[in-house]
Amino acid sequence: MIVTSICILAILVLFSNGIYSLLEKDSILNNKTYIKVISIFSLLSLILFLPIIDGVSIVKHIYSYFDAPSFFAMVLICASCLKNICYKGYNTNFTHYKQCLKSFNKINIRFNIYTALILFIYGAILYGGSLGIIDFYIQKFSLQNFIPHILIHNINAFDIYHTTLITQALISFVFLLLLYVSNKEIGILGLFALILFYIFSSENASILEAFICPYLWLYSAFYIICEIFKSCKLYITKYI
Repeated sequence: MIVTSICILAILVLFSNGIYSLLEKDSILNNKTYIKVISIFSLLSLILFLPIIDGVSIVKHIYSYFDAPSFFAMVLICASCLKNICYKGYNTNFTHYKQCLKSFNKINIRFNIYTALILFIYGAILYGGSLGIIDFYIQKFSLQNFIPHILIHNINAFDIYHTTLITQALISFVFLLLLYVSNKEIGILGLFALILFYIFSSENASILEAFICPYLWLYSAFYIICEIFKSCKLYITKYI
C-alpha cells in the first residue's frame, strides 16, 4: 500500500505540472505557478486518498484490485518526477543550486525500444510461466528437451517464479545487465530498486518481483506498440 501511494503521489505531481503547462505558455515556476500547481495536486490527492467510495479511498481500491507496483516502477516514476521538478527549477532565478540541477538534468531516464522490449519479454516469461501459458506451448510442441533444467520448477512446469534463489539471482543479474546495456541510468535505477526490495519486502517475496508488475509490463507493451506505429508512419511518409 505504501509503494502504491508513493507512485500515485509522484504521478499526481507529474500530472498536475502537465495540466498547468497546458494552461500556461510560461512554464517557469514562480510563486503564482507554485500555488496553482499545489492547488491542483491537493485537489487530486483529496479525491484519490479520501474514503469517498463505500468508505474506502480510490487508492485502496486500486491496490486491492491490481496489487502494488514493483519497486522498479516506483523508482522510475519518482526519478521522472524529480527530474521534471529539477528541470522546472533550473529555469528559476535561484543561481546557487542551478549547477546541481543542470547536472541532474543530463541524466537520461527516458525509455527506449530496447528497454521496453527487455521489460516486456521479462514480464511475459515471468507471468506466462506462473500462469502455465508457456508450459502449455512447451507441452504442445514437445520442447521440454530444449529448456534448461534450472528453469523448470517441477517435472511438468516451466516457472522461473518458483525456481531456486540462486537461479532467481542469476536471472536478476542478467536482467540488470541487459537494462544497463540498453540504458545505463535505468540499469542503475534497477539495481537501486533491488536494494529497496531486499530491505523492505517480505521474506516470502520473489526477487523477480522487484523489477516487474502488471502496470510496468502493460506500459512497456503500450510503448512498443506506439513505437511500431511511429515507425510505420515514418516509413509510409518517406517511401509512399
